[in-house]
Amino acid sequence: MSEVSSFDLPAPEEGKGLFLSGAQISESVGNTAHQYDDLITYNTTLENVEKDEDTGKLTLLFRQENKDGTDTWYTEIFDHLVVATGHNSVPRVPDIEGLKSWEGELRHTATWRSGEEFANKQKRILVVGTSESAIDVSLQSLPYAKHPIYISQRSPHPRYPTVFLRPGIKVVPTISSISGSSIYLSDGEVLTDIDTIVFATGYFFTYPFLSEKIRPRTENGYRVPGLYQHIFDTYNLQSIAFIGVANASLAWATWEKSAFLVALYWAGKISLPSVEEQRGWEAKRLAVKDVRWFHILHPHPERVFYWIELNTLAQEYLENEENVDDDLLRDYPYEWTVSLLAGGVDKKKYYGIVD
Repeated sequence: MSEVSSFDLPAPEEGKGLFLSGAQISESVGNTAHQYDDLITYNTTLENVEKDEDTGKLTLLFRQENKDGTDTWYTEIFDHLVVATGHNSVPRVPDIEGLKSWEGELRHTATWRSGEEFANKQKRILVVGTSESAIDVSLQSLPYAKHPIYISQRSPHPRYPTVFLRPGIKVVPTISSISGSSIYLSDGEVLTDIDTIVFATGYFFTYPFLSEKIRPRTENGYRVPGLYQHIFDTYNLQSIAFIGVANASLAWATWEKSAFLVALYWAGKISLPSVEEQRGWEAKRLAVKDVRWFHILHPHPERVFYWIELNTLAQEYLENEENVDDDLLRDYPYEWTVSLLAGGVDKKKYYGIVD
């Protein structure tokens, strides 16, 4: 990634697996962030945004947590706001009848860290979901949790449909309702010996600090309306932009490219199509993409085309500036496509899948 991004992850240690652990990635992110501690205010949340329609300036209301347990509330005025909360921050939990009556433990993969927490092997878990998170939770809990680990899924994983077909795991259908300690499945089976339900059901977009006076609410948490190229807020082009909404987009490399384009636009180095054309782009994508998939760049060629579109937006900057900084405007490396395809084989080995 280093050739197209200023963020560099370490290579996995030789002999310790094909992929970095969550702890290693977290440490790398933390070390990078601490290089900019003079620009970061920690333990602080944005609570509300007000916009002056005459000047375009934004008044931001913050809440800072103090060491003594109290809060300090204060406001500051800014010209611009970058919303960079990403797409994996607020857990999505399905609306299941009787869920509030559940007497056991409820978890979401957002807070799950290791299967070792089930090390006494006395806990039996039910994982709800099919994605990579569900795979990670179930496989990493196999050595520790009581068998079988139940996997409740609506449909098999699209790329690894046989990943759960192994000793110690039992696949069951969706949950129809819950009553106390009993979990009723859609096929009539009732599970009564589950200690912990782990939801691997993804996340949703929510921005409670942005009222409807500023911009429309998200569409069921799946789609952020009014975003051109998943970045530029067509309701507040000169003041608000979003980074990290595009999913399955090669993470840091795409986020940095997006941030650079926002900086170029607000600095007057590039222009954007008219608002009408931007919303036309949104409508065209919405016509062929389900709301749930609107911000997901899939299949793989979408990522390549997305990079081309973003780089095209910077053409004005590249043509008119004498000393351009184009490190974040590189084309999508062909080698990455090869690497991603090869990585699928490695991932199957990692998951213990035998074709």
